[in-house]
Amino acid sequence: MDYHNQQTTTNLNSTGPVNPETGITPDDQMNIIVDPQLEQALFEIEHSSNQSLYELNNLFNEVDMKRKRREIPEYLTSKLCYDIMRDPVITPFGITYCRSCIEENLYKVSHLDPIANKPLVAEQLISNLVVKEIVEKFIKENEWVDAESF
Repeated sequence: MDYHNQQTTTNLNSTGPVNPETGITPDDQMNIIVDPQLEQALFEIEHSSNQSLYELNNLFNEVDMKRKRREIPEYLTSKLCYDIMRDPVITPFGITYCRSCIEENLYKVSHLDPIANKPLVAEQLISNLVVKEIVEKFIKENEWVDAESF
């Protein structure tokens, strides 16, 4: 069916005085001429804007949920200071600490791994690049981590 030149007119059938200059009654002003293509375009625009609004609201809800949580996963925190590991190192025993904490522990407390309770020296510590990458990604996705200066 071709709607290109079809128009629909709706009359609300009320009476009123005629404007002497234009000859138009208030009833004529209430007549609505609707072009089906225009109506379809308006429907599509409204549908598209409603969909965009829905997606935007979902996005804001996700951000709000992340902000409310503000939790640092345990696997990203040091077992000594319970802070996020910005410079993680791994011991020969497979335990990851933040470099400053484990070095301080080795120099001030004892020359033992605090969890494995085995001899350890600072030269045995190896940067844990995998954990470092995960920490950096977490900080990038959760700006509040730097804002709260852990």
